[in-house]
Amino acid sequence: MELIDAVKARHAVRKYTDKAIEPAKISLLKNEIEKLNALSGLHIQLVLLAPTAMNQQKFKFTLLEGNRVKAESTFSLTGKSYLNYDLGIVKCHFEIGAGREQFTWI
Repeated sequence: MELIDAVKARHAVRKYTDKAIEPAKISLLKNEIEKLNALSGLHIQLVLLAPTAMNQQKFKFTLLEGNRVKAESTFSLTGKSYLNYDLGIVKCHFEIGAGREQFTWI
């Protein structure tokens, strides 16, 4: 199958429950986010979003001097075929949570 055929044929189904996240877990997450924001000077918020195209969560963010952020993929099951696409999704999610005006990408 050619890559373009795979893209056209791609079909993803995700199932989410309507079960609420327990208040204690939300509080724990928010407390950790507040600590990280205080240490980094960023403004990350608790945002629930869909995963990447390949359902991978193997990404690393590094905060450098001057509120510069480096984002990189640490592993890909598909080699480099979806790497830039997934990294773009992850960076977008980071921008939504942290606020684009709070940092610059390197």
